[in-house]
Amino acid sequence: MKRVLLSLLAVVVAVLPAGCQSTPEPEQSPPTAYIDVISPASPTEDDMITFTGHGTDEDGTVVGYRWKSSIDGDLGATASFEAQLSPGNHVISLMVQDNHGHWSEEVSTSIAVSAAAPEPTPTPTPTPEADDPPVVNAFAAAPGEVMAGGTATLAWDVDGADSVTIDHGIGSVGNAGVTEVSPSDTTIYTLTATNAVGTVQVSVVVLVTPAPSPDVDKPDLVITSITRDGSTISYTVKNQGTANAGPSNSRVFVDGVEKAAHSIGSVAAGASRTESFSFTYECSGTSDVVMVQVDKDNMVDESNETNNTFSVTWYCMIIIPDPGIVLPPLIFKPDLTVTNVWVSAYRIHYTIENIGLAASAPSKSELVVNGVIVASDAVPAINAGESLDRQFLYHFSCIVPQLRSVRVDVDTEDTNNESNELNNSMKVSLWCTS
Repeated sequence: MKRVLLSLLAVVVAVLPAGCQSTPEPEQSPPTAYIDVISPASPTEDDMITFTGHGTDEDGTVVGYRWKSSIDGDLGATASFEAQLSPGNHVISLMVQDNHGHWSEEVSTSIAVSAAAPEPTPTPTPTPEADDPPVVNAFAAAPGEVMAGGTATLAWDVDGADSVTIDHGIGSVGNAGVTEVSPSDTTIYTLTATNAVGTVQVSVVVLVTPAPSPDVDKPDLVITSITRDGSTISYTVKNQGTANAGPSNSRVFVDGVEKAAHSIGSVAAGASRTESFSFTYECSGTSDVVMVQVDKDNMVDESNETNNTFSVTWYCMIIIPDPGIVLPPLIFKPDLTVTNVWVSAYRIHYTIENIGLAASAPSKSELVVNGVIVASDAVPAINAGESLDRQFLYHFSCIVPQLRSVRVDVDTEDTNNESNELNNSMKVSLWCTS
């Protein structure tokens, strides 16, 4: 039908006098909007919510976005962004605009945002009356257990005392403070607080464990590299220990499945040797994770039994059978993310991993405790598929044990052009102890 109308229009134009001819503008189709994901699905008002959508246009390109909330109004003007929402049941809508200025019809979805849990109300410390004995609010040791020669910290907080003393040679101290101790044996420290009405005593114990005796010389086998030549997988094993390693067995896994195993001979202390598996390797799918384990049967008594594996990720070549299909060039980018956050020895530790397809440039990480940036870490370059355990030089401790919100942000200065810019943080709750 459309072809018939166009033909009639051509005839009418042909018989019009000169100067009366006109060319009608082709009608432009509006674009179509799609909401892909809103995450998390059940957020609170304190959560950063990720909004992702896209648009399509039959006769042009999508150049504009308009996100709205039925409660908070305009939210964003890009395909993907992060925002916080007020508590309530929101209707989230999206419209997209094409390069001809046309807006799509509005698409929408609903999301319920709950109010954040209120902060616990601290129990007020009673103020002693003039005729009451002192009140010891806190007296603690951290850590509570040290090796011989190690150091622990005593911390205290007292109200209403005329004098405060701690035994074992510490003596008279203020009503609040900290001091370091280094007991040679397990010791019970007693704080004595006194005023005109009476005396109060509180004790803490510092356990002292003997320092471990130095290990005898032992081997330590590690994998330093995994390579392939055609369909042959090879690896280099190094003995980084202080004694020779006897014969052992190695094995190779592909995507978690054991594919082959073989035996290797002795490796002298400090020496390396390269071995190959009798296994024909073929890359499958998009990529393979290849892992090699040395001393799989624990035949060698090593100084470290936890570092016998090494893995790499290899990306497969995609072959298109139709020679007429031309693919755009692949763009490999890094993608930094946080996979673990934990506390140890008053330090906040974290694991940063590059899950992208290219090495990352040196970057900066930041530690946020209870919403405040308290420390930063200069991170070196990380190869694709590799991870690093890092720590912040921050003394994570408190007089009264409590749960604190801890967040680690990586690539905070946007040094890297990543394939995913929305996965650079991990938020956890960690116990802060005295």
